[in-house]
Amino acid sequence: MSTFDQKSQEIHSFQQIDPAELDEWNACIGKDEKEFMNTWNRLESRILFISGRMYYIKNTDQVGDNVMGIDEHMFYILSQVCKSLQLVHFLVYRGFNKICDIKAPVKYTICLSTLKCHYQDISQKDRDLIQSMAVNDFKFVCMVLTNCHLLGHKENFPFFFSLFTQGLNARKMKEMVRDLFARAAEDRDVFLYESLEGIGYQFSMFNNDSTYHYEFKSMLPHFGKMIDSFPQEQKDQGCCQMLVSLMDSNIYSGNTDNYFGFKYLFTKHKFSTLMDTAVIQAFADCNNLSFIDYLWMNRSTCFIETSSPADINTFFTTLFNHASTTPNMALLEYLIKNRCIYKTDYKNLTMEPYFGCSEPIDPKYNLDVLVHCIDNRFFDSVDPYVNYLLDPDSECSTPLVEYIYRNQDKFNTEISFQSIYDQIKTSGSKHLQNHLLELIEKV
Repeated sequence: MSTFDQKSQEIHSFQQIDPAELDEWNACIGKDEKEFMNTWNRLESRILFISGRMYYIKNTDQVGDNVMGIDEHMFYILSQVCKSLQLVHFLVYRGFNKICDIKAPVKYTICLSTLKCHYQDISQKDRDLIQSMAVNDFKFVCMVLTNCHLLGHKENFPFFFSLFTQGLNARKMKEMVRDLFARAAEDRDVFLYESLEGIGYQFSMFNNDSTYHYEFKSMLPHFGKMIDSFPQEQKDQGCCQMLVSLMDSNIYSGNTDNYFGFKYLFTKHKFSTLMDTAVIQAFADCNNLSFIDYLWMNRSTCFIETSSPADINTFFTTLFNHASTTPNMALLEYLIKNRCIYKTDYKNLTMEPYFGCSEPIDPKYNLDVLVHCIDNRFFDSVDPYVNYLLDPDSECSTPLVEYIYRNQDKFNTEISFQSIYDQIKTSGSKHLQNHLLELIEKV
């Protein structure tokens, strides 16, 4: 599905429960403008315009509470039948003047056929109507501006931008451009971002540093300007803050494609291996392994020139320790499989069980972590898990034994449940001992 089709589907997804009294009007949906006018001519006597709004007399034979407002629903019907703005002009002529209150997706859908035209082919009357629709409706403004290229005319952008900003004072103008840049950054809308810069606005003029974690390729020159603007004595701190922001946005806002900014940051600034704890923790929490992979594969150029292999190894050892306490199992697995930690440094690791059987697996680990270790064959033998079972503080001994039983093929050595039982029969829980006896009988 194309980007335009996706946007159209989102716009047309606006629905509302229709009151039964409007069934005759609802019958127009899916038909044409002529059918709408036929219905209007037939039911016109039941339409009222009061203070610029539309009302409908539900039952001509009834008195009392018999009138309902139909602005929103009538425009929803128009959005399903309009091939031009003719019907909207008609309602405005009859007395409707609250078009600014109609929801942005409905107005945008009504305008679609007109917006597909080159701005030079749009009548002044239609231009004025579209301009009135945009008053105090930033969402409608965004829909029109961001979709200019999808509707076939990129050159419509500067025209509509000028149209929507007519009469704005300096403060409101700055607010609109700032909000448009923020939308472009958050949505990674390259067209909107480059169009704003194309008519003379710069992202750095309207947004503070809090937005730099929104990143895409077109914004890299802005990143460069920010880095160059840092005073030399504050450059490392500023770049570290940018680094943390890039990785945090990957976790909290769902942005999984910050790779351009991440890579660019390391080409503009060389980092010390002795990073602040907050930076290390951001790496340890990171769920985008492309960041870690880039850092590992380019470790000889990402860090300052005075960094020795031992310094770099200390960095990854520290990262492993932080990831262990999170725990970020995917990162731990990456660091292990890619041999990011030298074996000579195993003694410095806070979580040695990933590499040998001499220490028990930390009893704080829950079943999810242990299952991950088994599924990914972290250990050749079952011995580390037996050590876990022997610890009285272990959280999930019985389900762990059951999972080991059902996944014996994940170990390279044969498992003896009798041997496990013999080791824990004096220290393990009675429930665990009974469960082991049941497994022994099954084997």
